[in-house]
Amino acid sequence: MSDTVVPLAPRLVSRALRETLEYAPVESDKVLAGSPTTGYKELGVWKGVEVGIWEMTPGSMWDSEVEEIFIVIAGDATLTRTINGEDVTVELSPGVVCHLEEGEHNRWDVRVALRKIYFAE
Repeated sequence: MSDTVVPLAPRLVSRALRETLEYAPVESDKVLAGSPTTGYKELGVWKGVEVGIWEMTPGSMWDSEVEEIFIVIAGDATLTRTINGEDVTVELSPGVVCHLEEGEHNRWDVRVALRKIYFAE
C-alpha cells in the first residue's frame, strides 16, 4: 500500500462526520416502522466511482440497492439482505464494511442514526 493513501482515510471520515446533510422523509410505501428520513451528499468522483455520504435516521425501511461498497462511520443498525431468496443479517456499527449488489431489496432497521461513506458505480 502506498504511504500517500493512508492519510486520506482519516481525513475522509472526519469530513464525512462534519458534513451537514439535507434530509427527506422516506417514501411511505418503503417505510416499515417509525418515520425515518434519509440524506446524502456526493463528495466527488474518484476513477469513475462516486464517493458520498448517506444517512438514515431511526426507523425501518426497505430499499432497492445500487452496486456499492460502504463503510459505516456512525450509528447502529441491522441490515437484512435478501440474497438468492435467503435473508442474511448484517449488524452495522462504525468500522463495518459491506458490499451491496445492484437490484437487491434489503431491509434497514436503524436504532441510532446510521451514517456511511459509500463508493458506488
